[in-house]
This record gives sequence, structure tokens and C-alpha cells, in this order.
Amino acid sequence: MAWIEKTSTGYRVGWREGGRESAKQYRGAPDKRTASQLRQRIEQDLSLHGRVTIDDRPPTPPPLHARLESWLDSLQIQVRPRTVTSYGDSCVLLLRYLQATRKQEVHDIPLTALNRDSLVGFQAWLVEEGRTLTTVVKRAQAIRLAWEWLWEADGEDRAWLNTPPRRIQTRKSPPPSPIAPTWAEMDACVNACEHNNRSVPWLRAFAVLLRFTGLRRSEALLLEWKDIDLDSGTLRLRADITKGGYSGRRLPMSPVLTEMLRGWQAGTQDRWVVEAPEKERISASGDGRGHADRNIKRAWVRAGVRADAWRGQPCHAFRKGFQTGLELLGVRREVTEYLVGHQPVGTGARHYLDAERALWPELCSAVRCIPVVCPPDVGV
Repeated sequence: MAWIEKTSTGYRVGWREGGRESAKQYRGAPDKRTASQLRQRIEQDLSLHGRVTIDDRPPTPPPLHARLESWLDSLQIQVRPRTVTSYGDSCVLLLRYLQATRKQEVHDIPLTALNRDSLVGFQAWLVEEGRTLTTVVKRAQAIRLAWEWLWEADGEDRAWLNTPPRRIQTRKSPPPSPIAPTWAEMDACVNACEHNNRSVPWLRAFAVLLRFTGLRRSEALLLEWKDIDLDSGTLRLRADITKGGYSGRRLPMSPVLTEMLRGWQAGTQDRWVVEAPEKERISASGDGRGHADRNIKRAWVRAGVRADAWRGQPCHAFRKGFQTGLELLGVRREVTEYLVGHQPVGTGARHYLDAERALWPELCSAVRCIPVVCPPDVGV
């Protein structure tokens, strides 16, 4: 009449209330002994009443938003801040979808709203909102991780939840063809940043730094003057500001950039190379939202640069243009990969090659090849 199934997180007891034609129903159990006891109670209920009347759940389910907040709080010491921010965005989108479909306020949405049907509907809603399939998978995967934590962390939540799915089955979008901006297009964007714009006076310096170094957005915003050696024309990327936070590196700078930095440093008391608002550095550290990508996107648009070269990644487009531009000038792939902070190809090279010392002469030659910024009157 009833049966016990082993799951990835414990056990569950299944039964049918109307014969083989009726739908299966399940109730979770943390261990096999509890599952056996629950099975006996269910079989007794079915024999006496023809249906299961057991209901040892709390009187009302907890609100979903509160349990999701608890999950995010538990991640603070486990993953990087920017990962927590990304997971938080996924939770906000899920609550927004449920608010629209259930016609309820966020604080009134119960934990029972988290089920397989709502997860499937959430993915379809994201597609309708214009998200790529790859983004849909990432958002749904975050919700699945939250579901797993709720299932395992608190026994009371199991009374309101079904077993979480093991995987998210959604096809991903094919990777787009890499199209990089040219040096002239990057120069047009730099000139369109409007150095005298009162709202974003730091934007041109930020774009210049990206254009001459190929740094990531976060690396450029978190670069300090103590990391710059103008006498030797080098900069040091600290491990804590790199993407993975695993290792830093030293890079030579273009002589043109070195002279520009010398002028920037004169008279400034700021510790940061790019004097951006504090919210931009908080965003670069992985907590909060900044407007660097939005402002650079507007500069690309004002410059009239083809959208395929920067769409979706306004700041990251400088990295693609930097690496592609150097390779078109004859710089070896290993050199450009080191400059942009990618791992050397091959396990042996990664573990045994002192890339900085082995490639230093070529690194210096490569940065000297970087052309100067064209004046604004030169077209794209």
C-alpha cells in the first residue's frame, strides 16, 4: 500500500489513495527508522479512511523570502561576496515571478510556493523577460541550491517541501562568436567618455586604463597607487583583487600610459588610481551595484561603435580588443594570455613555468606596441 524510497538527502514514503490510476504522493523522512514508522501510520490511515489524514506539520508555512534570506546568510563565510550577490539576485527574481503569478505581496508568499512547477514556470518567465538560456540555467541552479539547503538544514521545512531536483534540465545558449573592437573603436569610446562630464569625471581615466592594460573592471577599480611603480614603469596586481584571488602578477606598462599616470598622480591625495565613487569599488569587490558598465555602454553608443563588439560586456570588450589587437600586431599568444591574466596552457606550464621571468622581455616589447589614443577628430 505504501513504500519507502531512498533519496539523495534521506528517505521518502510514497502511496496512492485511489488505486493504480491515482497520482503518487510522498512524505519525506530524515532516516530509515522514521520512514518505517511513517509508512506504518500511512498504511493504517489508508486501511481505515481510504486516504492519509496524518498532518503533523506546523499550522502555517514560513514565508519564502525569510527562508531564502537565511540561506544567503549561511553563505557569507562559504563563498565569495560576489557569488552571494549573484545568488541574491536569483532569489529576488524568483520572488518577483511568484508575486506576479500568485498576485501576492512578497511577505505573503509561503514556503510551499517553492516546488517543481514554480521552478519550471520561473525558467519560462526568465526566457520571456529576455534572459539568455545560459542565464536561465544559472538563475534556476541558484534556486535549486537554496531548495537543497532548506531541505537539509531544518526538519520543519521538509513538511512544506518536496525533494529538490537533482539537476536543472535546460539547454544552454551557444557561445557567441567573439568579436573584438579595434584600437580605433576603443579610442572612440575613450574620447566619448567625456572627461568634463560632471556626473562621471572618472570615466575617461577608467577607460584609458582598460584600453592600455586589458585589466578586468574590478582590477582597474581596485588598483591603488602603491601598486604602481612609475620609475620602473610596472604595476603589481595584488592577489586579493584578481578574479580568483589565488595569485597576483607584475606587469610592464606602456611608456605612454606611464606618462599619463605620472600626470594623474600629480596633486592627487587619493589612494586609488581611478578616483571612482565608493559604490563602484564596493561593486568591484562583489557587494552591491555600480554603474561602470552602464556608463561605458553609453560611451560605446555615443561613439557609434558597432554593437556586436561590446554588447553585453561593455567593460570586458576592452579586454577582447586589447588581446586581439596585440596578436594582430604579432605578439605571441602566451604573452597576451599572461598580460590579461589567463593561466598558461598545459598543467606542466601552470605548475613549473616562472612566466614572469621567462616572458618579461617579450612582455615589455608587447606593451611598447600599444598605439597611442587617437584624438577625437579621427573617425572610427
